[in-house]
Amino acid sequence: METNYDKILKATIELMCNNGYHGTSIQMIADNVGITKSTVFHHFKNKETILLSILDEYVPSATEGLKKIVNDSSLSGVEKLKRFILHHMKLVGAQGDIINLNLRESRYFGDKNRQIYEESQRVYARLVRGIVVQIQDEENTIFKGLNPKVVANAIQGMCNWSVLWYEKEGELDMDGIARQFYQILTCGISEAFLKQKSESKLSV
Repeated sequence: METNYDKILKATIELMCNNGYHGTSIQMIADNVGITKSTVFHHFKNKETILLSILDEYVPSATEGLKKIVNDSSLSGVEKLKRFILHHMKLVGAQGDIINLNLRESRYFGDKNRQIYEESQRVYARLVRGIVVQIQDEENTIFKGLNPKVVANAIQGMCNWSVLWYEKEGELDMDGIARQFYQILTCGISEAFLKQKSESKLSV
């Protein structure tokens, strides 16, 4: 049976995705759930703590899934990258609304809650950066000479912002999009660059 706590989180996700953080009030949340404002305040101090609770439930589960990939010593760096992208894109498909809040509304946290939130984000980013570093150590061309932090941020940005254009009824499902992202990162750009480099040598 769904508790009031869970209903409040669910209602807040829906309302903030439609109206934004400032456009959503405690009264709107209470009305959506069918409870009083005092019941909302029984569970949460304010609107900010509701948003933090939503992201606190999403980020740790996403991080645990990524840790399993990163800590698998049997996998190469590129295989970890492939599995990470698939893992992350499945999250986008299943929890796109929460990722949307993560991208758009987390900037409204106060100093204390921002520190809590940003630390959880840093843990996830460090894991992605570790995959990039492993690839750089193992491969001759992929990501060579690039800053691992910049590459990791670019990969996360590419995956995260797909939440804005992904359509469930579109031509590609999340698996298909993940495969194309992987090809862009590991094959498409590298092969195009090598081909251009080869052609320039021939022309000389």
